[in-house]
Amino acid sequence: MSDEFTVPLPLLRRYLMFHGWQPAKQAVSTLDAFGAKSFANAFFQGRSGGQRNVDLYVLSGPGLNDVELVVPQTVA
Repeated sequence: MSDEFTVPLPLLRRYLMFHGWQPAKQAVSTLDAFGAKSFANAFFQGRSGGQRNVDLYVLSGPGLNDVELVVPQTVA
């Protein structure tokens, strides 16, 4: 991918925070109202070994389920 189309990760993180997204320290481990685990929780538990190289951001709103966004820590 060309650098002209790449958004720097620090800029993306600042944009998300400015628009109400909150970084989550770890994947959600509780069940939601429907008894299902969050997508992010399944994603992180499905990874075998190694370091966690992504960050989870959550957007919450009144009357809405949380929206989860997985953001890489580095661009390869």
